[in-house]
Amino acid sequence: MAFRFVHTADIHLDSPLRSLVLRNPDLAELVGDASRQAFVSIIDLCLAERVDALVIALSRISKQLVFPDTVTIFGGRPQSVVQTAGGLDVAFHGLSFANPKAPESLLPKYPAAREGAVNVGIMHTSLAGSPGHDVYAPCSIADLHGHGFDYWALGHIHVRQVHPGASTVVMTGMPQGRDINEAGEKSATLVTIREDRSVEIEEKLTSIAQFERASVDLTGTVEWSEVVGRVRSALEGIRGSVRSRHVVVRLGLAGASPLSWALIRDRDLLLAEAEQAAEQTGDTWVEKLELDLAPQSAETADDVADPIFELAQSMHANVKSEAFRAEARALVQKMIADLPPDGRDFAGRDEAGLELFIDKVLASGADLVTARLKAGGAQ
Repeated sequence: MAFRFVHTADIHLDSPLRSLVLRNPDLAELVGDASRQAFVSIIDLCLAERVDALVIALSRISKQLVFPDTVTIFGGRPQSVVQTAGGLDVAFHGLSFANPKAPESLLPKYPAAREGAVNVGIMHTSLAGSPGHDVYAPCSIADLHGHGFDYWALGHIHVRQVHPGASTVVMTGMPQGRDINEAGEKSATLVTIREDRSVEIEEKLTSIAQFERASVDLTGTVEWSEVVGRVRSALEGIRGSVRSRHVVVRLGLAGASPLSWALIRDRDLLLAEAEQAAEQTGDTWVEKLELDLAPQSAETADDVADPIFELAQSMHANVKSEAFRAEARALVQKMIADLPPDGRDFAGRDEAGLELFIDKVLASGADLVTARLKAGGAQ
């Protein structure tokens, strides 16, 4: 006999996808619905595996839904719920986030392990910290192992982590990624507790749309058809390696090619070609193109300095000019101020992110001007 439950977290139903909406409304609709479909797949998993419980660590949707009596929603004070199945008493200990910020550890608020029961702790925590995640109820893995519980069901960090030891500590990640920063397979955790209190875990795929990056080397390409062919091969390769129903790809095109300026100039046409190749590949989407193409030689065929290339060098030098950057920064900050609060992070979430955004915009702008000026000349 055994006690079994599914552990998931950070469901983020109906979370806004404004950056995708601006670029591709159809893709935004797909990814937005994927979060709901991933939750459906979790429920299907529970039914198929005939589990005894579903643990969600934790979710804000609870404030917007009416749940049956069989659902326990943990509040701002520690609470323990005992469930019996498979010949085992399992005590679930939980504590909800009462405030949007929790700079101190919540672990001291949790009760001691209940004697004679299998103890499962449910906690939302950033652990020791993770890039891209706010600090929330920080605590160490060692402290969790030392608390005496058998299993810790964690949420908050969107990447799956497993920390075996005196207890089994699992940050299950999220069931569905929402953008390229949440790339890779997303899953839930099926937990089986045996009669001897041993814990077994299985990762179960839940993501409907999986974000991935693909690099395409365009070195040596001289025909547009060669470029499209390499893009198509990259998309087909990544499609074959992804288990999720849909794959959403950010394409990075790099290398030295006589076509560099034409590709930069006709970026929209290249994106359209890539999107067509993705559609033909099946259940594949191109989220964005990133170009890192080597510029054309600074010399012409007559070994005379290319004035357009010299202009390009001058524009790139101006990117480093503080006066020029100040004007660009002021323009971007004005744009940010005119947007609603939840749409202001397109240029980074802090000062360093803003400066990086300005670097990219100014550099790509200089390349685009150069490419358009060379439109009538050799590529």
